[in-house]
Amino acid sequence: VVVGIVQIDYFQSLFKNLSLGPGGEVSLFLSDGTLVARKPLQIAQIGRDHSTVALFQHYPAASSGHFQSARADGIPRSVTFRQVANLPLVVSVDFASDDIYAPWRQKALFIGALMVGFVLTILALTILLSREFTRRKRADELLRESEARYRLLADNSCDAIVLRTPNGHRKYATPAFYRMIGRSPEEMANKNLAEFLHGESLDTRHDTLERLQACEKRVVALLQYRCPDGTLIWLESISSAVYDAAGIMTEVVTNMRDVTRRKAAEDELTAAAATDGMTGLANRRSFDERLAIDWNRANRSRSN
Repeated sequence: VVVGIVQIDYFQSLFKNLSLGPGGEVSLFLSDGTLVARKPLQIAQIGRDHSTVALFQHYPAASSGHFQSARADGIPRSVTFRQVANLPLVVSVDFASDDIYAPWRQKALFIGALMVGFVLTILALTILLSREFTRRKRADELLRESEARYRLLADNSCDAIVLRTPNGHRKYATPAFYRMIGRSPEEMANKNLAEFLHGESLDTRHDTLERLQACEKRVVALLQYRCPDGTLIWLESISSAVYDAAGIMTEVVTNMRDVTRRKAAEDELTAAAATDGMTGLANRRSFDERLAIDWNRANRSRSN
């Protein structure tokens, strides 16, 4: 007969290095239910019979296994047991469910907080994007409404509006411009209005550009234009320059209107003021004006 003796302190020192959590226990039983060692150590329980505990409802029917139980404290526990080789010893490890799930709960709470933050961020971004899209949509609607109003005014105005470069290249003209000059946009596609000016009007146009380049804000000019049927009309132009940040003229905006009737009326008034209403001959005022002109010419010739 061979007899071996193992001190209980050996098992206690072995269990001492195990990390079981605040509510965990590890116990070593004999097959008859006698407690040999336990962590945490309870000296009064060592050597007592524990065959009535839940473990022995499963052992020795099974040499190893896992089951759930609850003690008098009401805390759910997870118990894993296993027989030590072929010896009449069984080891059980008892974990409180709260200790098992505590790390998981912490991670779950952390991940849940991240997800809530992520969802709130997405929600905030969605609201901001929705507001931005609404603002842009409203801005586009206002822009289209404004363009429609200006287009309505431009298309139905009696006065013409022309946008051109400083060298005379036409960038845009309202429909009234083409109605006024009697030519279609296709006819004027590659042509300049200067090609159809009559008499001194071309010099007047050049003078207008020079005055604008000299930073004159507004220049009013009277131009005589030759229509396709050969008739001459008078156009009054009011030109304004558009300058960039460096003060360089980049565009010229011109408002034009047909003043042919007004010019004819002015000429009639001028002629009426210089002639006698009864005879149609030059009157005293015309004589004085002509005398002043000839007198000045004579003085210049004598001085030369």
